[in-house]
Amino acid sequence: MKKIAVSVHDVTPRFSKELEEIFVALDNAGVKVRSELVVPDYQRQFKLSGHPNFVAMLKEHRSRGCDVSLHGIYHDYAEFYRFNYDAAKDALRKGLDIFGEAFNFYPPGFVAPQWLQSCGSLRAVWENEFVYTATLTGVHFKSGNTAKAFPLNYDWGPIVVDHIITCCNNLACRIRSGGLIRFSMHPMDLPDRMFAAEMRQLHFLLDHGWEPTSYEQLRKEMDHV
Repeated sequence: MKKIAVSVHDVTPRFSKELEEIFVALDNAGVKVRSELVVPDYQRQFKLSGHPNFVAMLKEHRSRGCDVSLHGIYHDYAEFYRFNYDAAKDALRKGLDIFGEAFNFYPPGFVAPQWLQSCGSLRAVWENEFVYTATLTGVHFKSGNTAKAFPLNYDWGPIVVDHIITCCNNLACRIRSGGLIRFSMHPMDLPDRMFAAEMRQLHFLLDHGWEPTSYEQLRKEMDHV
């Protein structure tokens, strides 16, 4: 298996311009199956229901195989890591209400901001209808299966750190001969000047036989092995 799960984080109208550039670049690269992680009310200022054109774009992506899932609720720092079970349960219900009002379907998965969840948060996720979640160490499925893989992420903050991480990511990709690679992209990668490096690395992987997938497609494949 040579699978690359491309996930686009922070999908919110706040970053519509940056996301459009990312989506076009991914489409042109042939990565039309991917996970798009949607923030329902980014920083309490960008509620999905107020942006029907943005929602319509994501629905069109879903119709051709993208996985459109829930990514926190407001995208506060370590949002679901700080929540106990009750707080996480309430937050998930609020996020699902906003998501459902906009999309009229239930998201298959949930990924917390910064991939950080408390034990109580994880319990609340599985008590809902989610079939997958993702942490720093892997993608976890309700069936009990886990795809272990750390996310390749190119934007951690300070520019020196980002360049070091980029070199490490490049090396990691070049020595991998198979398995699963998680490839995470963020809208802020564009103004932070990491997007070009990401796309070069992504093209390298695609040129060497890595097949794009989404978290939801990966779940279906693993659950039917």
